[in-house]
Formats: sequence, C-alpha cells, structure tokens
Amino acid sequence: MLNLCRRTRLSVCGTLLSALTLLGACGARTEILLGHEVSVSQGSAGGTGGDGGTGGSGGTGGAGGGPIDPEPLCALTRSLPVLSVGGGAFFHQRQPDLVITGDDPSRVTLAAEWRSTQASPSTASELRHTTFFPWVEWPEGGQIAPSYLAHLSGGGSFAADHAEGNPLSLAMIVSPGTALFSPEFTPGSGNMPSFFTLSYPADRILFNLAGDSTNLLGMQWQVENSNPPVYRQVYEVLSSPTFEGGCASAPGAADAIHIAGGWLVAHVLSATEDLSQPCMPGNQVRPPTMLQTQWHREDDPSDSFIAVPFDDPLHSGKPIQRIQVTPRPEGAWLLWSYGSTGMSPLSAIRLTERGDTTGGIASLFAPDTPGAFAAAALGTSLAVASVLGGTRITIMLLDRDVQLESLVEIDADFPVVGAPSLIGWPDGRGLVLAWSESPPDGSGDRIRLARFECASGG
Repeated sequence: MLNLCRRTRLSVCGTLLSALTLLGACGARTEILLGHEVSVSQGSAGGTGGDGGTGGSGGTGGAGGGPIDPEPLCALTRSLPVLSVGGGAFFHQRQPDLVITGDDPSRVTLAAEWRSTQASPSTASELRHTTFFPWVEWPEGGQIAPSYLAHLSGGGSFAADHAEGNPLSLAMIVSPGTALFSPEFTPGSGNMPSFFTLSYPADRILFNLAGDSTNLLGMQWQVENSNPPVYRQVYEVLSSPTFEGGCASAPGAADAIHIAGGWLVAHVLSATEDLSQPCMPGNQVRPPTMLQTQWHREDDPSDSFIAVPFDDPLHSGKPIQRIQVTPRPEGAWLLWSYGSTGMSPLSAIRLTERGDTTGGIASLFAPDTPGAFAAAALGTSLAVASVLGGTRITIMLLDRDVQLESLVEIDADFPVVGAPSLIGWPDGRGLVLAWSESPPDGSGDRIRLARFECASGG
C-alpha cells in the first residue's frame, strides 16, 4: 500500500492523521503540523572551568533567523522489490542497523542480530554484516547477500559506524560486563579483525560514532549491587578521557552526532533533586524522565558545553524509552519517545551545534509501539519512520519548521519487531528503510529493506 500526503494538499491528511492517533491536526495553532509545540528554557551548565549560562527563551515556530527561501517539495515513491537478507533460514534476523561505510557514499552496510530459531534463552546471538549499494542499483533478485560473521556472541547489543581510515567499525557486548570494539572490519568481507576491550563493565551499547580521528562509544550498565537498580551511562573516546552520561532507575537511552569539531550527545536522566550526586544507589535516582545534551570537542573532551536538563511539561514524569539525534542545517534534531502507548507522543526539538534548544517541543504523533521509530536527515529535511498498527510503517518528511513535505506508508507482511533503521541518500534523493518482521509459522524473524526515491513536486 502506498499513500502520499503532501504539504500543499493538507486537506487530504485528515483521515490518515486520525488513523495515526495524532495529537493535533493539519494547521495546529502554532503551525506544527502534527501536534503542539511547547516552549522550553534551557541554559548551559557550564563547560570545564566555565560558568553556567542563562536560560534561553523557547519559541513557537521556526528555528529562528531570517526568511528561508522555499525549497522544492519531495514526494517519496517506493522502488520495487522489497528486499530480504539471504541465508536467513532457521535464524531470527533482528535489530537492523544501516550505516554508510567509508569514503564511498554509495556503499551501505547492514549490521544485524542473527539468532538461531532453536537457541535456548541463554544462548548468545551472532552479529553479522551485509554490504550492498542501494544508491547505485536496487537488486532485482529480491535479496542482499552474502552476510559475514562479526562475532559469535555480539548480536545482543551492538552499534555500527565507520572509523577514521577504515570503512566499518563495530562495538558490541559479547558477555555480561564485556564490551568489545574494532575499527577494522572490511565491508563485504569475512576477515576477522582484532578487538579492543572497552574500559567499563557495560551490558548495553548505546551508540558508536565516528569522528575525524577516533570513535565515541556510548555504553550503559547496572551499578553493581544496586537494589532497586541504578543504571549508569558513560561515553568512552578511544585514546582520550571518558565523560559521564545520564543516571536513572531504569535502562536509559542516548545518541550522538559529530558536529562543529566535536561530539553532540543527548541522553536521558532521572529528575534527581541534586544532579551533582554520584550515580549510586540511595542518591534519589529516579526513572529516566529528563533529557540533557552535552557537546565535547573531539581533540579535547574537557572543552565542553553541558546544557541544563529539560522535559516536556505536557508529559512530565513519563519515562523516556528511546532517543535519536540527527543533523539539520543549523545544528541537530533531537527526537524521543516514551515507554508507553496511547497519547504519549513521539516528540522533537531543534538543537544548536552545541546542544542548546531553539524553538519549542513538537509532538508528532502517538506511536502504537513505544520506541519503534527511526530518523534520518534527507537534505535539509527530517525523515521519521514509525511503526503504527503493528504491520504498517509510516515515513514522514518534515521541513526545518516541522511542516509536512511528504508522507508514505508501507505495509509489512507480518508484525514488525523492534525499531526500524533509516538512512538518507547522501545527495538528498531518497531513503533506505530496514525493519524486522515476524512470520507466525516460527520460521524466524526476517529483515526486509525498501528504498524510497524523492521526486520534486509543486
């Protein structure tokens, strides 16, 4: 099923937006197409050796600045066929992670969990990678292959990116408290590189981000002997000092992009009364209901800007399950979703290059499956893919003022498992979407891929 809704024809959106359980309708009072926009104040908590800044006033509308010339609208159309990943018989293929690998922007690698359908609950999952060239040629045979083993037990929690001087790096948890990283994988090859053991006893990889000369790795673990549990986040820069992330009484979330010569990190944290207290049991650690950003210069992470935590006043106190940071022309987008269904929205806010908020919080819609979304930059636009109704994936293309440019839907054959992955065409002409779906016959969850091309419209 293919359905398009263009910004120039908002009258056709009503039925579809209602089906998406949107919080608002086309033409909401602040011109945020898909919901409310709430002002938020945020200031600097001070960089190293610096003083805290003053809170900035939130806006309702665009990202500020002078008039922006209108750009051609993009109508997304899907290429055929929808692809699968070859060789997956008797395996569950889950957690797709699409990355552009190396200096060749036409080369994309899919990292994924592969788990035997006969595995016991205690059996580890494999991590495999598959490379293809979706921008050059969309395979007519309906499959991408071959897939290569990265680690026999690295598929439970992992993250992929490139690395300086090498096209593919992978970070992974291989056993409780043991995190490995290698910047030396070769796309489309079964060569097994050497690994670094990371410094912290992590039980979850949050992200793996390539910079100009090194990688930043986000990790999380449960503080030892914490009951009730306390979860700590830390960010390790290879060959440089680490810096701290959030702290909460439930598993959190974090994401990052490389911008302005440094790392822009966003994470969740608890609404503790005293943020200076260490992340330890008994220090008023609460659920992850707040958001915070911090920027660290890559070649000197101590040169930093740490923003004051904030939340959405309309959804204050709700635990946040998933966040994503993606670039925009004037900085970045921060998106997050809550750990419950119903009227808990997928929300977005604009960030400056250093992580200050600009404008207000835009509520996009309320997803059926908490955390089941992915975002990517497409030119100057923001693309957001979300799972709705169990088998339907909706991709919205939003302009810099959070107005709808295009909307397209694709129906999976079976219920979607977990979050999708979305990657933008480097020259702004399209997107590739990956998701995992679960057939009822027990044959194994399978990853599917679809390409969407962007045609200018009037």
